[in-house]
Amino acid sequence: MATLVERKSRYMMAAKLCDKTSQVMATETIKLFHRIPKRYQKTLALDNGKECADFLRIKLKTGLDIYFSEPYAP
Repeated sequence: MATLVERKSRYMMAAKLCDKTSQVMATETIKLFHRIPKRYQKTLALDNGKECADFLRIKLKTGLDIYFSEPYAP
């Protein structure tokens, strides 16, 4: 399960993943971002897990600025 939560409004989108590969995660994340208006798409913060390794494809397809969390920081 992949979940994306907007920080201020707490709006959540979720997608069921068939496996934990970075390619599947990137594909589903791109699909989720295509559902919301472009004016609300600015940044995306990802964790440092291997499922986020295909972040460049997300960046190219959506135009988002992508940031990674600090390791071991909540």
